Formats: sequence, structure tokens, C-alpha cells
Amino acid sequence: MNDSFLGLIFSSFMKTNGPVIAVCGLLLGVIAAKFLNNTISLLWVILLFFLVLILIITFLDAAYKAFYISKHILPKVIYSKKVNPTDGSFKVLCLLEPSELFSNNTLVSFYYVREGNFEEFVGFGNVINVQEDKRIQVSMDQYLDVQEDIVNKLAENNALTLENIKVKPNIPKAQIELIWDL
Repeated sequence: MNDSFLGLIFSSFMKTNGPVIAVCGLLLGVIAAKFLNNTISLLWVILLFFLVLILIITFLDAAYKAFYISKHILPKVIYSKKVNPTDGSFKVLCLLEPSELFSNNTLVSFYYVREGNFEEFVGFGNVINVQEDKRIQVSMDQYLDVQEDIVNKLAENNALTLENIKVKPNIPKAQIELIWDL
């Protein structure tokens, strides 16, 4: 789907079988005008009815798509597990829902949503792989010591922690400065 408004409308038009409905409306209009020996106005009424029907269905579908896309900006964490790389460090590997925001080797940050919808920085890492099914594997490479409890629960695939973790395709400036100082 094209990311423009016209692309959204066109994909909705095609998805809702707009061309088929248009041809059916044209055929019904011509048949009605021919066999009912009526004036041409019946043809125009039928054609106008189908045109309005196509427009309503197309715009309702486009509105639904736009609403759905706007509500699903950041992917949810589906699964997580503890990983012990060969260097002896501790990492958490997470599987995310598909998203267009992430690509291989993108730096990511992890936030935990606390009461009142306050997001607290937990740690950062990177995208390991965007799978064939569009799901995203991310690794948390570094985390704040004060967030160790959250990280351990995430490593255990704790359901409540999975619900409250947000993964964003960027990292805070302070963490970038920390990386450069290493």
C-alpha cells in the first residue's frame, strides 16, 4: 500500500471490489433502461446509487485502515527469553510484532510503562533480524542497574512485563553519549 492518502483510497477501492460493483451498476442501469422502456433518468438513478455505494464503502474501508495504522505504531513484544552469548554477558532476546519502523541492526531502546502511563528507560540494544514473517528479533544489550528486576522478569517471559514493555527504534541522547565513552 502506498503511504499517501490517494494510495490508501486506491487500495481500499480495489479491496472492496469497487470495479466489480461499478460494472454491475452500469449493467443493471443499462438493462433497466432498455427493458423497462423508461426514460434515461432511471439509468442515471441506478448509476448514481452504485457510485455512491462504491464511495461509501471505499471511504469507510480507508478510514478503518487509517485508524488501525494510527493505533499500532509501536509493535508489541510477543515473546522474550534470556540469552547467554559466548562472551559470558547477559542479554534478553525479544520477538516483536511486525512493524515498518524497524530494520536489521537498528538501535532500539526499551521502556517500561509504570502507573499513570509513565515510561521509564530500561535499556538499549539492536535489531538482530527481521524474519520472513515480518516479526522482529531484538536484543537488549545494556540496561540500567536500577531496572534489573524488570530485565529479569522480561528474561523470564513474564506476561505482565511483556504487556508493559515498549521497544522504540531509537535510543536517548544520554545513552548514545554513554556508548561513545565506552
